[in-house]
Amino acid sequence: MRPTPKSVKIAISGWTLIKHFLKHYSQVSGKDIKTVSTEALKIMQGYSWPGNVRQLENAIESAIAVCDGNMIKISDLPFELTDPPTEKSSDLLDYQGSLTEVVALFEKQIIYKALEQNEWVQAYAAEKLGISERVMSYKIKKYGIVKKGRSVEQIS
Repeated sequence: MRPTPKSVKIAISGWTLIKHFLKHYSQVSGKDIKTVSTEALKIMQGYSWPGNVRQLENAIESAIAVCDGNMIKISDLPFELTDPPTEKSSDLLDYQGSLTEVVALFEKQIIYKALEQNEWVQAYAAEKLGISERVMSYKIKKYGIVKKGRSVEQIS
């Protein structure tokens, strides 16, 4: 029986799947990531998970790949979790996280939009944002920004 989005939400609130995937992908990556920030957990709990358990697993794997500490933060989460279609940039003012996390989330959104608007050509997106291609490449990797259906390596 395929788990439903509702069952994924229930499992997330109980930490069952998150802890399992954290442990597994931390070992695979050689990182020591044991937890998720409260803010990142709230985002995961509020997400509808249309891809069910597989989408949750991919989100945790992706977050671990870009995480530079021992805890998954909002800025480590995949773009589709942190930028729901109805969210507006002004909504960030209501966000309760640290300034660093809010700035990282906003920067991630801006870079993603610039890439979309420039057909995922990094040089054009970088020029539009007034940054070098090297900085653009670094930030794409830092935030784990990928075009849907592609990996970070494919857009580098």
